[in-house]
Amino acid sequence: MNDDPELIAEQREAALQTARGQSKTMPWEQQGSLDLHETAEQAKKVEQRRVEAAQSDSEWTTRAEQGLVEVDEHGVPLGSVRRAVDLQAADEYDELSKEAIAIINKYFAHQDCSEIHMNAPDQIFAKYGGERVKVNCSFGSESEYNRFIEDLVNQADTHLTWDDIKQEARGVVRMSGGDRMMIMCPPLTKSVAVAIHKVVARNWELQNLIDNGTMNSNMANLLVASVKAHANILVVGEMGSGKSVTLSLLAQYIGANERIALIEEVPEIFIDLPDITAMTYYPASSDGGGKLGLPEVLDTALYGRYDRILIGEIHDKGMYRMLRVMATGGDGSMSTFHAGDAKSALEQVRNHVLLEYPQLPPATVTHFVRSAINIVVVIENIDGKHRVKQIAEVEWRNLSEDNVQIGLNELFAWDHKGERTINGQPGFISIGRPDDNGKLREKAERYGVPLSPEWFPSDNMLLT
Repeated sequence: MNDDPELIAEQREAALQTARGQSKTMPWEQQGSLDLHETAEQAKKVEQRRVEAAQSDSEWTTRAEQGLVEVDEHGVPLGSVRRAVDLQAADEYDELSKEAIAIINKYFAHQDCSEIHMNAPDQIFAKYGGERVKVNCSFGSESEYNRFIEDLVNQADTHLTWDDIKQEARGVVRMSGGDRMMIMCPPLTKSVAVAIHKVVARNWELQNLIDNGTMNSNMANLLVASVKAHANILVVGEMGSGKSVTLSLLAQYIGANERIALIEEVPEIFIDLPDITAMTYYPASSDGGGKLGLPEVLDTALYGRYDRILIGEIHDKGMYRMLRVMATGGDGSMSTFHAGDAKSALEQVRNHVLLEYPQLPPATVTHFVRSAINIVVVIENIDGKHRVKQIAEVEWRNLSEDNVQIGLNELFAWDHKGERTINGQPGFISIGRPDDNGKLREKAERYGVPLSPEWFPSDNMLLT
């Protein structure tokens, strides 16, 4: 049998047509180079699998495509939408790739789509309405697929280039519309793999988190008061739990006359304030080359006379400097961090400092952590929803400087079993209120911010 790829493609197509009863006479049939009966039987099986797959997807396709945004032949949305994956498919893409880009745009531009995953030219998925589904499209070739991803990187708001990402075999960038794109390349993967997370909350307010069941109104009132009282807040949780969104929405309550420094490795936090400077730092794992890491950027920012400093996703180096900012004049600073609960978050913060400065006594670092961070907000994905799992105040006055314990005054929590809610159903519960062992009440009095007793029910129970 001839191994020519084009001839094989023709043979497969003709066999499919035969299986459908639409056979055409092709030149290779006369050469006797193919067992048409055998190939047709194989094609019938392939076609049957495709029919079964199409039938299983039909309900989804009908439901989803009713709300998808219409695009033109270049993939440009025809309606008024916020953005799509790629606003203009270049004319040099082949027809199959143009079609793939258009279909991807239809999904991504829709308000109910939150993620796009691309594992290979023909393995494209969307998270739409909370469901993960396969997008029925494919690029014309691996090179076309790679070119599309390169175009996205070239349009991105990032210090990384496509060559940088290929050299490191990975990268995370902020797309032109503000969305986050993670890329992994061979040899880490067989094909270039991409995960795009769309910022769906750019036009949200804190009320949206209440409506979504992420928190209740009493919790929101406390957090807003904490921001206005210049409390130092650490927002923690697992990946994709909504830390950046929560911090972004809380930052809306920073005074319009304050000067803000926003420092991130990958820009994700969105803040609409008049006097804000966005800065980018390079991860500690980079090879240097004169690029500034978080410690250097933070040190430089201290000369900018900022009222507050917000830091997105502290990974390793820079933790000590963040605490120093919070403890020495940077009241009202906020940051995000990966952790499962408030206590482990503070312990990890302390351990990061000790790894960076092993000569410091653990008790001294512990006291430093207690005095710098005032409020810890923990968010978790629970039953398919983002929930504020815990809000806790950090205690520090009742512990001596040589004590290595980290005390917490838990204020609110999510009772997932409903054991302490009034109706016995899962819900938010009020556990305590700010006390003299923390700094929130003192700061609230200093800045004239009321902490209403009504936010903390006396019976320690609260319905959602």
